[in-house]
Order: sequence, then structure tokens, then C-alpha cells
Amino acid sequence: MSKKTTKDFNFGELPTVADNGKVEIKEKNFEKEIETTSKLVKLSAEVEEDLREKVNDYAYQTGLTQTEIVVQALELYFSDKKVVARPQRIKERKVGRKPKVLQTL
Repeated sequence: MSKKTTKDFNFGELPTVADNGKVEIKEKNFEKEIETTSKLVKLSAEVEEDLREKVNDYAYQTGLTQTEIVVQALELYFSDKKVVARPQRIKERKVGRKPKVLQTL
């Protein structure tokens, strides 16, 4: 589950010197809606080059990140699916490469 929060980003311009010699600082306020989740994990996948190019092009057009696009696509895909959780013993199984064995001479 994700929770939407709004964060304010204050970006100040470089100070300008007025005709009277006083330094003036102008601030711009930008708001961006950020989705926060309890825990983010990295997910890697190999995709065809054409699909990767589509994601990159769409990210450029919309200003979204590649991660945001992929997350939205996955949420849309799973929105009408019924997913049954794996058994706990399978969830606890270590995944990834096995550690290299140290060899002594």
C-alpha cells in the first residue's frame, strides 16, 4: 500500500543586488506529490530493447521517472488479478547467488 504525501521544495534564486545596494532574495515554491511506501526494494528484469526505448521516450515526454512508469504498469496489471501469497517457508528461502568458496593454496 502506498500513501500519498505532498512535500514542499523551496528553491531560492541567486541573490540580486538592488539599485540601493541591498541584497534581495526571491524564493520559488514548488509542490510535488510523492508516493511513499513502507519499504522499497530493487527489482531487476530483462526486457526487449524496443520496450526499453518506449519507456525512455515516454519518461522524456511526461517527465515521469522510469521507476514511476514501471510501477504504474505493474499496478495496472495486477489490479484485476487475484494473487495468492506464497507459503512462509518459500518466502524465507534465501535468493540470489551462493557465496564464493574461499580457496586456500
